[in-house]
Amino acid sequence: MHGCALAVKGRAVLFCGASGAGKTTTARLWRRLRPGTGVLSDDRVVVRGAAGGFRAHGTPWHGSGRYAQPAALALAAVFFIQHAAKSAAVPLPLAEAAGEVFARSFPPPWDARVTATVLETSARLAAGVPCFRLGFTPDASAVEAVERALRAPRR
Repeated sequence: MHGCALAVKGRAVLFCGASGAGKTTTARLWRRLRPGTGVLSDDRVVVRGAAGGFRAHGTPWHGSGRYAQPAALALAAVFFIQHAAKSAAVPLPLAEAAGEVFARSFPPPWDARVTATVLETSARLAAGVPCFRLGFTPDASAVEAVERALRAPRR
């Protein structure tokens, strides 16, 4: 997926967005404000189904921050980043979350079987992992909004 995966309290938190949305900035913020935060990748992350959920895997394909770590962690949540005047995390409805997951994936359009598998996996991920729209300002408020969302009870 096109995203930045951070190691937060022993689990992966995935931040997805288009180029320029704030993935590398998010990695830098967390590293500065929450020392010890690991970055699996700041641009491309492999997400795979696993027993009991999904796992995010670091890749060697880093972004401009040059963060890459060969580790895999259980996926705790997915945040879809968009620039905003105020940082806030809002839970996404299932269909919207599944569409966002698919839009940030890299299925080969020439292979209908693989594309169908990615569509099905997108739906399973959206149903099994909390997904949020993250209004993002590049400051501590973005980190705090994510931490609040991670603590909130699941609907």
